[in-house]
Amino acid sequence: MTPFKSSGHDSGFSLIETIIYIALLAISLTALVYVFTSSLRTYAILSTQATLHQNRQVIERIFLRTLQQSTTVTTPASGSSSTLTLAMPTASQNPTIFTVADQILTIKQGTAAATAISTDSLRITSFTITRLVASPPALTISLDYEIEPLPGILIPSSSTFTYAYRYE
Repeated sequence: MTPFKSSGHDSGFSLIETIIYIALLAISLTALVYVFTSSLRTYAILSTQATLHQNRQVIERIFLRTLQQSTTVTTPASGSSSTLTLAMPTASQNPTIFTVADQILTIKQGTAAATAISTDSLRITSFTITRLVASPPALTISLDYEIEPLPGILIPSSSTFTYAYRYE
C-alpha cells in the first residue's frame, strides 16, 4: 500500500478562510441594510416635510380667500380668540367659522356641516387669532402644527400671517 501523497495544490477553501469570508459578508450586508433603512427613514421625513409645507400653503390660501370675501370679522371682536367668525355677503355662507376640533382645523359655512381643512396626519396643536388695533385694522393668525412621519418622530412647525382687511 502506498501512502496518500499530496500534490502540493489543495483545492477548495480551508475552514478558517470560509469563516473569514462569511464574517466579511455579514459585515457588508449589515452596513448595506443600515444604509438602506437610513435612506428610507430620510425619504419618509422629507416627504412628510413636503406634505406639511403643501398643507400649510392650502390652509393659508383658504384663510386669505375667505377673509377677502368676508364683510366683517365677528370674532374676535378684540384681543385674541381660538375661533374666527366672519360675516359673509352670501346667506348660504353666513357666518363662516374657523375652529379646531380634535386637532383638525375646520370651516363651517352657514348651516352646512363643518368641513376639515387640514388632513388627519397634520395635527393642529394651537390656533390663535389676534385682532390688531392698527390702521388699517388687521388680524394675525397663528397656527402650530405637528406631523409624525414615523413612530416616535414628530416634526413641529408653525405658521403666522397677518391680514389687513379693507372694511371697518
